[in-house]
Amino acid sequence: MKTLYALMAFFWVISIQAQHFVRNSIDEKFHLQNLTMADFDNDGSNDVLGLFIFLSDIPSELSWLKNKDDGNMNFDGKIINDKSNALGEPTSGDFDNDGDIDVVVSIDKDKEDLYLLTNDGSGTFVMSSINVAGAKNLKSIDMDNDGDIDIVGIGINNDLKVYDNNGNGGFTLIKTIPSSETIGDFALADLNNDDKIDIVVVEYEFSSAKVIIYENQGSNNYSPLIILEDGKEIGSVKVTDLDMDGNNDILFTQKRKFICLKNISNFNFEKIILAEQDLFNGGQYTTFDIGDIDNDGDIDAIASTWSNNAIYWYKNLNQDKIEKFEEIEISDINTNEILIGEFSGDDKLDFFVPVEGNLYTFQNEISTEIKELNIDSRNIYPNPSSGNINIEYLGINFDQISLYSNEGNFVKNIQVDRNSIDLTTMIPGVYYLNFISGNEIITKKIVIE
Repeated sequence: MKTLYALMAFFWVISIQAQHFVRNSIDEKFHLQNLTMADFDNDGSNDVLGLFIFLSDIPSELSWLKNKDDGNMNFDGKIINDKSNALGEPTSGDFDNDGDIDVVVSIDKDKEDLYLLTNDGSGTFVMSSINVAGAKNLKSIDMDNDGDIDIVGIGINNDLKVYDNNGNGGFTLIKTIPSSETIGDFALADLNNDDKIDIVVVEYEFSSAKVIIYENQGSNNYSPLIILEDGKEIGSVKVTDLDMDGNNDILFTQKRKFICLKNISNFNFEKIILAEQDLFNGGQYTTFDIGDIDNDGDIDAIASTWSNNAIYWYKNLNQDKIEKFEEIEISDINTNEILIGEFSGDDKLDFFVPVEGNLYTFQNEISTEIKELNIDSRNIYPNPSSGNINIEYLGINFDQISLYSNEGNFVKNIQVDRNSIDLTTMIPGVYYLNFISGNEIITKKIVIE
């Protein structure tokens, strides 16, 4: 599989000189929402797929935006299906294991059947029913460590549904997890470092809200654990290792607060407020997404608020300690959806924002000063690779080497004294190796094909 991002040419340390995002609008015929991102035509650039939603009684269009790769976030719109009546967020991945990115979407608002859009490698899709009861708000990951990509979604009866991939794009509904309250959002990640993907769920009902972890115990068994119960409605939820300690943390919004549950260990969490909107002049958070916006090696966030209509960049000021973010306003609009990704070919994270029938792009033009950091001190090859990677230390002493997913989730630690690592069991895609020596963290992007 071709890399979704341009490879890093060298290790670097970056210092911010300015903050700037350039906002533009996508052609009105393709003002999509419910977005997913991938390289659908195998040209090395990230594209975007989503829904053009009309009135409730008119079928929606399922379309994708082909990245022109001109450095300016310009796209060509292509309609996949103009009568899809699709629901919720589609999800993407190489579901049939043929080396290109496919799509699964839920169609038919009464039955919510799942449909597979098989990609021929050029961005031409063929739609076929998977013949299983469907779900919306789909997310994809390897839930059972068998090497193919499974799917989790919210069912029509407000339950969680887990679909197992049989290896060629066929799916079987293997688990239904009931909920007594409304499921607002969920995230998939390993929360206790047992190499099994757990499910973090936000539930709410009237004046109560909960954050629940469904621990993956293997053999399609999930054990619920309430880690937060609060009277205020909780919004979006994401999982990432915010302080790079090897434990995935939980981030979510709650009214005027942006909160992190720091993962201590063994499902013990500490609540930390990352940002808080002013009671009189601020707004309530609607959504957020995460990524290293300023390329300084830690995870930042882009968040939106309503009532005061604003989009903020929340800058993470500390790599190894979770503390309050720096708030930087970057736009005077609000949205219910943010999609962060690298779209302009410059190794900077940009983002998409759907707003009231419009679709805006925000191109990252943060000015940075790039300094090489002893390029000869280590060598990692081949890159891209099939997962067998050689590491030459050349006298450098590292305290820890950690592997992270493209979404910022901690995957595992790697034995420091090894001269080669075996990542052949990982799903193809982009990963990051963090080399830690004292207080210094150096990140290398790798690609597994």
